[in-house]
Amino acid sequence: MIIKKVSILMVFTLITLAVYCQPQKNASEVAYVNKQISLEVKQGRTELEAFQIIQRTMLSYFDVLESSDKNAQYFRTAWVGSKGLAGKKGVSRIRVIISKNSENPLSYRMKFNAERAPKGTAYENDTKFEPWNFIPRKYEEFYNEMVQSLKN
Repeated sequence: MIIKKVSILMVFTLITLAVYCQPQKNASEVAYVNKQISLEVKQGRTELEAFQIIQRTMLSYFDVLESSDKNAQYFRTAWVGSKGLAGKKGVSRIRVIISKNSENPLSYRMKFNAERAPKGTAYENDTKFEPWNFIPRKYEEFYNEMVQSLKN
């Protein structure tokens, strides 16, 4: 009986997300969201220079870096929530994580996380969110700007 109730609840949640969390016009579906992406660094550029470029680019799009460690070459933004992006009856959140991938040649890996949940879900409620391939349009150029800044 408990398994049946849990299954029904899971199906209801999935239907709710599918029906009510449709993207709005201010959202873009992006192929690199929720995937590890390699960021190549211009040959001859130092870790410090790359660190400064990454930090500057991230802060031009995000207000808060939740974690930034120069020694580990690791960056993580805080979750940024949006009530209207996932439709009238849904919420979404995004964040970016960048970490050093290799030293020679110097490269990083980036993951742009995007998730959605039913309306009324607290942004901190991790269990209610599921991956979603849409991001607010204002972040569309973030990836391109990061790639170009590190390569040039």
